[in-house]
Amino acid sequence: IFIIDSLYFTDSGPFGETSLENPKGSVFMIDLEGQFIRPLALNCLAYPCGIALSLDERAIYVSETCKNRVLRFVLTTGGQYFFR
Repeated sequence: IFIIDSLYFTDSGPFGETSLENPKGSVFMIDLEGQFIRPLALNCLAYPCGIALSLDERAIYVSETCKNRVLRFVLTTGGQYFFR
């Protein structure tokens, strides 16, 4: 049995308003057990549109299209994510 306790998703920001010069994109985590949504990056990314979880579930990778890069958010022992 595979149990999912968290979901992650990107929001590219308001259509036509987010850009390289004006990043409005975000990354969110939904905690299904505690039933809350937490932003990992809020209104600061230039069109995030892809997301992947590492095999050990300790890192989240997000593609930021307008900057042509992949960001890594690492889970700390305290349960917080930080950008690295």
